[in-house]
Amino acid sequence: MIHLYFGEGKGKTSAAVGLCVRALGQNIPVLFVQFLKSRESGEILMLEKWGATIIRGKGSKKFTKDMTDAELLEAKKKCAEHFEKAKELCKLAKKSENSSLVVVFDEICVALSANLLSENDVRDFLLSTPKNIEIVLTGRSAPPFLHDFSDYDTEFKKRKHPFDKGCVARKGIEF
Repeated sequence: MIHLYFGEGKGKTSAAVGLCVRALGQNIPVLFVQFLKSRESGEILMLEKWGATIIRGKGSKKFTKDMTDAELLEAKKKCAEHFEKAKELCKLAKKSENSSLVVVFDEICVALSANLLSENDVRDFLLSTPKNIEIVLTGRSAPPFLHDFSDYDTEFKKRKHPFDKGCVARKGIEF
């Protein structure tokens, strides 16, 4: 099934991590792909300790709207590399249809909205995903086709957040 966690509220990645912890607890392998994030986080450190496969790399400290053309081009290249690597790992899981796999594409909605990933490539991947692979998609603005494809469609809505008062992200709480 396909899970979509989207919206302006806090907790999309944390919800995806919670599902991963549940899967790892049942000996289901996890592939966690992070687009546009590079900061070390407690969530990723724990998933690695517990045996999840992590794909992430050079992200940016800027929002996509604040990136230069060169930074956007580099981000597009990294997003494509991450997506291709994840597809290869999913092909391996497809060969053993008896075992399950959880795949998280963290911030894929942002990568799609900023045209850093091809909507057609993501659509083709989702259409060809075997039933033994559970997919989790996260990010702020979800393109309409993801709502159509998802089995779970959950919006995170912000009512209040310390960032609005100028508080910075806190280690162990926001990352």
